[in-house]
Amino acid sequence: MPELNEDQPANPNQFDIDVTSALVRYASALARQDVDWKKELQEAIESDSIAQLADRLAPIHADYVRLRAALMNASPEDREQIELNMNRWRKVPDDLGARHIRINVAAFELEVHDGDEIPLRMKVVVGDNKNKTPLFSSEMKYVVFSPYWNIPESILTKETLPKIRANPEYAIRQNLEVVRVSGKQVEVVDPEDVDWDKVGESDIQLRQRPGSRNSLGLVKFIFPNRHNVYLHDTPADNLFDRLTRNFSHGCIRVEKPEELARYVLRDQPDWTPERIRAAMHAGAEKHVSLKEALPVHIMYFTAWADAEGVLHLADDVYGYDTP
Repeated sequence: MPELNEDQPANPNQFDIDVTSALVRYASALARQDVDWKKELQEAIESDSIAQLADRLAPIHADYVRLRAALMNASPEDREQIELNMNRWRKVPDDLGARHIRINVAAFELEVHDGDEIPLRMKVVVGDNKNKTPLFSSEMKYVVFSPYWNIPESILTKETLPKIRANPEYAIRQNLEVVRVSGKQVEVVDPEDVDWDKVGESDIQLRQRPGSRNSLGLVKFIFPNRHNVYLHDTPADNLFDRLTRNFSHGCIRVEKPEELARYVLRDQPDWTPERIRAAMHAGAEKHVSLKEALPVHIMYFTAWADAEGVLHLADDVYGYDTP
């Protein structure tokens, strides 16, 4: 914008153009993704409320507000990371759900949000850098106690079949069932009756029986999505002791599965803590629908401020902070 001085009288028309242009750039950079910022800008000009435009266009989430406040006192080296994460909040819908589950992949953490409260928080294990956990939103619809683990084709091809071919006893040690599917007919086959050197991945399916050694642990939480990603327990509890927890094939392992099951079934009195615990150890798969679907949001934030305004920074484990 040109500077005004005594030697160069102001051009009112050009001044208006420059100010409007600056406002357009400012509004488009600040506005939430779902906001009609052109309409908001026009209304602000007509109602002489430009001063309030920033607050009206910015994300409404408390997390964004706290992060914006933290920016004011941040060191120069942290400002870029904070601003990048503020921009991520622009893409988040205003309504995440009065009750919802939020997973921050970069922080390896899950939070249950209930209004302004966070009744449950826990560590998680997310996908490794070859199998990044995708970022998306869905709704949890049901819980599966004592689940089978149906081994995905990619894992079956690259990992499981080579191990069985090297040592057929591997299938028995891992408590695997061999399944042949023909139309609607499902046949469970004894692993010892399979010629592993000749079988192809398209001929069979493998699943791990329910139990404490199952890779999904004792319970999984399903929110249907095209990525086939879900939350689940794990027998490898030692991984939660690590600071960096990106070890999975993409699904999300949770530190406190029983507590999470209690929360998502909190409005179903028949599912007492004792019944939940029994179902987890029953060794027989059981599906339980939620009375009300629960929104689940998988996000990626490497900077956030807590309720006390303290700034937290996480490593950019997936490299998303780098253009």
